[in-house]
Amino acid sequence: MTNPPSGLGNVGEMAVRPLRVAHVGKYSPESASGPSKAIADMLTHLPNHGVQVELWHFDRRCEESEWRNIDGIQVLHLPKRPRSASFLMDLPNDAKEALTARSERIDLVHFHSVFIAENTRAASLLRVPYIISPRGGYGRSVLTGRNRLAKKIWLATHERRYISTARALHAVSLAEASELEHLVPRDQIFCVPNGIDEKILERPLQDPSGKTLLFLGRLAVKHKGIDLVLAGYAEFLRRSGDRSSELIIAGPDFRGDKKRIEQTVDRLELRGRVSLPGGVFGDDKWRLIDRAYAFVLTSRWEGMPFALLEALAAGRPALVTPETNLGDFVTSYGAGVEVTGKMQEIATGIQFLLSLPREEYLRMQLQARRLTSERFTWERVVKDLASHYRRITLTGS
Repeated sequence: MTNPPSGLGNVGEMAVRPLRVAHVGKYSPESASGPSKAIADMLTHLPNHGVQVELWHFDRRCEESEWRNIDGIQVLHLPKRPRSASFLMDLPNDAKEALTARSERIDLVHFHSVFIAENTRAASLLRVPYIISPRGGYGRSVLTGRNRLAKKIWLATHERRYISTARALHAVSLAEASELEHLVPRDQIFCVPNGIDEKILERPLQDPSGKTLLFLGRLAVKHKGIDLVLAGYAEFLRRSGDRSSELIIAGPDFRGDKKRIEQTVDRLELRGRVSLPGGVFGDDKWRLIDRAYAFVLTSRWEGMPFALLEALAAGRPALVTPETNLGDFVTSYGAGVEVTGKMQEIATGIQFLLSLPREEYLRMQLQARRLTSERFTWERVVKDLASHYRRITLTGS
């Protein structure tokens, strides 16, 4: 293994040096995956609050552990087995040795996502506290959904010990915190949401280009409720006779669901009204958001959706379901409309937004930005997260 980053002392020096926290996951700032994006943003902002960070990343392309510097972040790449073998076999010896040695040089480990064999095995090697961010992964909809039998078996044989040994579970919403209570006592759960970069709030508010409704995210039909918004949009068109709006469903394919969406578009006779441009990132993403009139997200479950937060920060009013965990905020700030997943309600919500007088629409744009600036900036969020890290490491609870 190559040499680790310098300037690292012993845990007993915590009072006179920054807290050292290792995150476990993947660093990918432009990822469509919420956990990867959250990790990147946390690693960027935590050093501003007295937390020295590093990332441990299990990488199948690695033959041995090695340190890499990515955007100024120290990343320890660790070898891993193929996914099917990882649930049956222990970590490679090189990874075990690297983790055992490294865990003596940090104060806390923060695991991201769940039902990852490498994470549960790594946790058993640690001699320092660790916390878990399930990011919706322990929700009942997930536990009883895809691969539910495999999850039930893994939960019974490995994951429950991983959960019970964790010092705390990190929820990104109050709804998720409530769902986690079936796993651990309430006092072992703390809630800190996702955030947005303050630079987004510095961008000038843009006038929309026409009446474009935008969905942005992975094309995961059931999870993101894409079938629901398509049905609601079709009902809106049938009901109103509208000829000027369009619906853009942008994002990378997920387990072949793009074909399913295309079939639904054909069945609902939405060709010419719905487009699927694929994954959009960077400047292309922001051009798409700036063009949009409103953002739509009719998820069946969520942690804390980044695309919705970013759209609100850019001043896009939103149509959301309660399961996005942002419906109450959108409603209380007057930043859009909350609907259930029922086709009729979605159609009514779309009609409400597209019929807003210009003055009311401009007010809603400002409220969308105000919501994110007051509640969901990374500096605000990470300050709270850092305080939980200190409480856990210093008090043991």
